[in-house]
Amino acid sequence: MLDKFNQVKSKAAVTYQKLRGQGNVAVLVRGAGSSFLVRGLGMGLAFVVQLVAARLLGLENYGNYAYVLAWMTMVSILGRVGFETATLRFVSEYVEKQEWGKLLGFLRFSKRIVLIASVGVAFCLSFSAWLFRDNLSVELLYGFWIASVLLIVQNFVMLQEKRLLALQNVLLGQLPLAILRPFFVLIGCVGIAVWVSNPGVAIFMGVVLAASVVSLGVISVFLKRTLPSKLRGVAQSSNSKYWLQTAQAMIFIACVQVILSKSDVVMIGALVGAKETGLYNVAHQLSSLLVFTLVAVNSILASQASALYAKQSLKELQRIVSLGIKFVFLSTLPIAIIYIVWGSQVLRLFGEEFSASYPILVVLTLGQLVNALSGPVALLLTMTGYQYYTAKVLAFTAAINIILNGILIPSIGAMGAAIATAFSTSIWNIFMMYYVWKKIKIISFFIPNIILVKLNQSSKKISREKKG
Repeated sequence: MLDKFNQVKSKAAVTYQKLRGQGNVAVLVRGAGSSFLVRGLGMGLAFVVQLVAARLLGLENYGNYAYVLAWMTMVSILGRVGFETATLRFVSEYVEKQEWGKLLGFLRFSKRIVLIASVGVAFCLSFSAWLFRDNLSVELLYGFWIASVLLIVQNFVMLQEKRLLALQNVLLGQLPLAILRPFFVLIGCVGIAVWVSNPGVAIFMGVVLAASVVSLGVISVFLKRTLPSKLRGVAQSSNSKYWLQTAQAMIFIACVQVILSKSDVVMIGALVGAKETGLYNVAHQLSSLLVFTLVAVNSILASQASALYAKQSLKELQRIVSLGIKFVFLSTLPIAIIYIVWGSQVLRLFGEEFSASYPILVVLTLGQLVNALSGPVALLLTMTGYQYYTAKVLAFTAAINIILNGILIPSIGAMGAAIATAFSTSIWNIFMMYYVWKKIKIISFFIPNIILVKLNQSSKKISREKKG
């Protein structure tokens, strides 16, 4: 018995030492572990924020809040001009190659472009709300104006977050958006509950804006302390044409992803009204929490995938991708079971009227399970230079999504949006899994190890036969 205990203790010590090292798996586990803890706590806070918002605002005002936020999220992507994704690629690449002049030039160029684009998009959003003021309530109009300012602040928070993630500082990168902002929103909600008898969309949007400004200040301090000291005094080098070309390809992908994630809320609000929007948004927010571990793994895997593919270390890339997918799926499944079995009770926490969202939650949960099973397919294609295939698949499925929403929402309301979203989510994941295998020879799907080994052996055998 003592011998077995010593063996276990010895293995644990060896594993601990490995995880403290600089190997890819060690970096992935440490980074994903930190991200998991931060996003796990953030998931809890996000759940509480949605619950408090629904309780404070009521079904109709909550639906209006979701409608304004969906519009802001859809157009804000234009203000980032694809540089949030490009940052993950270029910052990690320049740090790996120690090209400090290019790194400094990219940081300054991306900041300038995002500022100009975000201000332009914010002006267009606020001006459009003013043009359609006769069709909006005063609360909605003010909500859109506040959202226009929030758009600029949020874009810079996200840009700073991606820079920290590319520098592999996962904890500091995710802390402001995942933890600090919802925490400050909750503090603001306490103030609303005490001093405002009947809060509307504009007041709640104001609280979110204030929390985002604080988060921007904090994450900017984090980034300043994390940037390599070698940037000081270095002469910047510019490759703006190449950066813009890469970002343009990535912004198309990002735009389509946002359309896939937010067009349902916008179309429900436009076609059937605020109450159906509120019912759908609660279910949508809950189902989105299912893949928080996928986001956690992706945040650290992005820079690793780019570096490993550049070195053609495909075996190592397959190893960390498989590890990440296994972690994502096994952590997602229990939450999905809770939603499917006890989803109605979970929804009642938001208010008795929200329990009607249960069928919607089940459908969206099934779609997100496919997403978890498929792993980081879009990220793998984008980080390895195959963003064209990502764009092609996402554009095709976005078109399907919008067509299905247009057909189903007028007839069956929010449930129609849920069916369209779950179906399109499944379709784009399946297509991208195919392209990841075809172009990179990486299996991005949850498969038991024994089957994965046999597939790799078969692939090598076929490759040898072709060479022979």
